[in-house]
Amino acid sequence: MEFTSNTVACAAPAAEVLAFLAEPAHLAELLPSDRFSDFEVRPGGCAFKLTGGIPVVLARAEDPQGGVKYTSAKGTPVKFHLVVFAADVPERPGSCAVHVAGEAEVNAFTRMLVEKPLAQVMDTLAQALEARFS
Repeated sequence: MEFTSNTVACAAPAAEVLAFLAEPAHLAELLPSDRFSDFEVRPGGCAFKLTGGIPVVLARAEDPQGGVKYTSAKGTPVKFHLVVFAADVPERPGSCAVHVAGEAEVNAFTRMLVEKPLAQVMDTLAQALEARFS
């Protein structure tokens, strides 16, 4: 199952946004406290719990061109990856367009359960980045 967020505008160069995202500790600033808890920085990644106590462990992965990639690691019930892409906007120097894309390996039943929450998480991350770099 593939997913993507809406594209948002950040008032910072793409390199600055990507450098911020490359540090797992900074993800804590982007996660809404009413849906996430127990954030913990780990070597090469981070861990937290979704509402309901669902554990998520993220590990840094090899970044694609123009993006920062995290993959789910051992301890996360659903295998997935997400990439935050940022591209400078030539018409607006010092700003960039950002969106989150990813893919989850789920069966049809699990897809029905996780599709909407995953889409909300991706949009929430994009909106948080827009607010952070406004």
